[in-house]
Amino acid sequence: MKYLVVCLLLAAGPCLAKSEYGSFYNNLADELKAPFLRYQLAVGVIQHSAESKIKPYPYADHLLTPEGLGVPDRIFSNLEALNTPSGFSTHLYRLATQKFGMNIFQVVHMIQYNYPCQETYSGCWDLGDVGSNCC
Repeated sequence: MKYLVVCLLLAAGPCLAKSEYGSFYNNLADELKAPFLRYQLAVGVIQHSAESKIKPYPYADHLLTPEGLGVPDRIFSNLEALNTPSGFSTHLYRLATQKFGMNIFQVVHMIQYNYPCQETYSGCWDLGDVGSNCC
């Protein structure tokens, strides 16, 4: 699980090394990095929900709002204005669900609370705190 958090937080690291996605992420302002990942995961959840019979109701309807992400309006506006590479949200969502085995409800929890927690792992990790997730 710690590897998942590091990969999601440091998208250009071992998960997206030398990719367009990693380069884009590395060029973001530091204050946007963790909110950007949560925003992109929310986009992935919304896209997946539209294609799936499993609906994380009522949460998915409110994820793509400043309140749903728990970010100030200014940060949210900056996230919306980014010219994110095509497929980023899908790739990030698949990384979380397929490679790391999180279900849609766990992804929604991580988006809303910034802490991924799973019963099979001891504890939770702060998506925005690199220091506690690596080394």
